[in-house]
Amino acid sequence: MKTKATLLIILLLNVFSCDEIDKLTEFDVNDSFAYTIIVSESTDSEGTPVSISESITINLTDNQDIDDNLDLIQSVAVNSITFEIDNFEGAELTTLSNVLLTFDSVTLRLADTDLKAADDSNTSYMVGTASDYDNIANLLKNNKSVTAQISGTISETPVSFDINIKVDIKVVIDVI
Repeated sequence: MKTKATLLIILLLNVFSCDEIDKLTEFDVNDSFAYTIIVSESTDSEGTPVSISESITINLTDNQDIDDNLDLIQSVAVNSITFEIDNFEGAELTTLSNVLLTFDSVTLRLADTDLKAADDSNTSYMVGTASDYDNIANLLKNNKSVTAQISGTISETPVSFDINIKVDIKVVIDVI
């Protein structure tokens, strides 16, 4: 019986490469980690710009499949980061400028945005480069969570709007 099992293993190793066998023990977890930052400034700034700063935490353990396999994570990839303005209320030409989205040590600059136009068009803005995504993925692989801070300047208040941030992530888990 041992001889037959050994022959079967040798046959499988000859038919399948080690990489192909390794792929059989892996599975991918794809998730869109979505967050909403609510910005609400009720005081009238009388045309004077106002700075904002808010933060969120992206935590891989929010996904149950990832949480159940934390010690088996082989790789983490960030596929995209987007933001969208929603529920805008304020003066017609209010802008959000000098916007930085910082993930620990990785800083992404967002384009200046006409808040009403962005909300009306439902535009989803891509943020970052492949290199930025790799750096953020490394942070997530090593720490399982990362704090993202968004800061910028609103041209005038009163104003309220939501900033919807979505980070699409792929985690490869190797069970063997």
